[in-house]
Amino acid sequence: MALQVQQQECISLASVEIRTATCTTEVHQDGITVIAVESALWIRESANIVQLGATGLNLQTHGPISMDTASIQDKMHTGTELPECLPHPTSKKKCWLISGAVAFVFAVIFAVVIWKVLSNQQQTFSRRFISKCLEYKKDNNESYCQQIFHVFEKAYIGKPMCNVTMEDYDDLMAMVPFDHPCHQTMLWSKTNELVHKYTAKDEDKKDCFTLEDTLLGYILNDERWCGKKGSNETFDNGCDDCANSAVRSFWDSASAEFAEYACGNVTVMLSGSEEKPFNPFSTFARVEIKRLKHPFVKKLNVILVTGNKNVSNCAADNLNIDLQKALDSNILYSCNEVPESRIRECSSSSSDNTDVGCVACLLKPNE
Repeated sequence: MALQVQQQECISLASVEIRTATCTTEVHQDGITVIAVESALWIRESANIVQLGATGLNLQTHGPISMDTASIQDKMHTGTELPECLPHPTSKKKCWLISGAVAFVFAVIFAVVIWKVLSNQQQTFSRRFISKCLEYKKDNNESYCQQIFHVFEKAYIGKPMCNVTMEDYDDLMAMVPFDHPCHQTMLWSKTNELVHKYTAKDEDKKDCFTLEDTLLGYILNDERWCGKKGSNETFDNGCDDCANSAVRSFWDSASAEFAEYACGNVTVMLSGSEEKPFNPFSTFARVEIKRLKHPFVKKLNVILVTGNKNVSNCAADNLNIDLQKALDSNILYSCNEVPESRIRECSSSSSDNTDVGCVACLLKPNE
């Protein structure tokens, strides 16, 4: 008959470690202590009832023991050194539950953070798009700009990053046609900063337009964007720079439309500091020059920017042979070397003479 029955969580029986087990200790009149272990234990030798030594200690288990029976017997003694059930502040089961709960909470928080980041990313890009659309022209309204953004997104949303074509932007190009004077078209290659300084004039004085001076070019200049397969979001980071990326296909498509829109005298500003001003891999060579067609375009004026690091001139084969070979043979051609300082001087002036397109100031003799 048991004199004392005690039930508690325990982690050890004397020197024998039993992790997070629930055990019942019964102390009998004859001095025999029986400890019933009720939870599964990680023990090397499997047995439901294990007799340990002369003490008559019974371990009732539902799994294997972490030390073999012999080693446990070595640590058991008769007499007063009876194993005791030692308390533990928390059981393994509770630890698992708490750890699982904490992990779940962190997973939820992580998911929410990711969702917020992607959501904010989407909202930030769309807000920039709408804001720049409204900024470009005072009579643009938000509804119109949102419609443009919706058609723009359809070109790449849900598609792999490197599987967007020029044709995917056809609806966008049809929705937002160019409306600048077609004979004031300015193309460029390797003269980004200088050409845009030259064309950056007030609307009432503007006499020359690059693609970046048009609505779509203005909105998307210096922007990066892409979609991902199976996603309805727009991403503005982590986008691959590949041949058929959303960005490259847009600029190729817009450049093609821009060149086809050109008429009369068209100007291209090239860099004299380049060994090959007419770079075969440039957008001008790959896309634009092929779309300048007679009789819409009568003449191509090449402005070759010269400076301290000038390595090319208008007599270079790259211009006289390579460029003219790529140009429609019915289009007249001229090349003028213009110092960078002259272009900067002309950046703040405008001309009423539109017969020569963008080059009125540039071709004026120095005073």
